[in-house]
Amino acid sequence: MKIHKLAIALIILLTGYFSIFGQNREVSVTFDDLPTAYGANLEAKRELTKKLINGIKTNDVPAIGFVNEAKLYERGETDTRIALLEMWTDAGLELGNHTFSHINNAKVSLAAYQDDIVRGETVTRRLLAFPSNRRASAKCVAGSARLPV
Repeated sequence: MKIHKLAIALIILLTGYFSIFGQNREVSVTFDDLPTAYGANLEAKRELTKKLINGIKTNDVPAIGFVNEAKLYERGETDTRIALLEMWTDAGLELGNHTFSHINNAKVSLAAYQDDIVRGETVTRRLLAFPSNRRASAKCVAGSARLPV
């Protein structure tokens, strides 16, 4: 019991210490496995994407979406799935490469993992090549789009 109270006191003391001495904490939110991880049909994916982006923009949340480009290539749906990513960039949000296939680096060679990374930036790189998206990217990288904790 005495150790438990000491631990709580230490946590409170350290929390106060960091607050007093101006520790500036920030957080960004990441969304993995874009275009979307869930949703059986394209309309559900579109609605989910719209809601996510609306929430991010409405609340000024610094966010980045990580793309698995393998999820883009479904027969008859590729252009629509790419359009889901364009919704992110059109909103001024950043995209990042989450490998092509979400490959497990512990189960493949370094060369195979590197190949999957390179393969995973084909569409994402093109989407970020437009001037408006480069500005959004620079803002995120510069750290001006962060949320204090």
